[in-house]
Amino acid sequence: MGIGHVIIGTADGVKAQNAEWFASDLLGATIVDDATSAVTYQCTIELTTSVICQYTRDSGTNWVPFNGGFAFQNGTFDITGVTNGDLINIRTTDAAGTTVLTCVLENKV
Repeated sequence: MGIGHVIIGTADGVKAQNAEWFASDLLGATIVDDATSAVTYQCTIELTTSVICQYTRDSGTNWVPFNGGFAFQNGTFDITGVTNGDLINIRTTDAAGTTVLTCVLENKV
C-alpha cells in the first residue's frame, strides 16, 4: 500500500555543463515491504532555458537522458528501477549550462 510521494532531494541555482546538481549523490532507497524491490522516482524540473538533461543511478559512471535526449525547459520524468544503494544525480550536457529554478526528486511510494 502506497503512502504518497516522499521527497528525496531538491536542487536549484546556476549549473555548469556536466556539473552534478546535487552536492552529493542521493542514495536510492526503497520504501516498500520488500527492500530488494525496485521503485520509480519522479523528477520534476523547471529551468530558465531549454537544455538536454541526464540522470545517473551509479554515481556518474553511466548517464541516461531525460525526454529521449531532446532539450526541454519544464517537465516531470520517471527514473525507473531504483534500488537500495543506487547513487542518483542529475546534470545538463548543454555547453552554456542552465539555471535550475526547481528540481524535486521524489520516491513514488
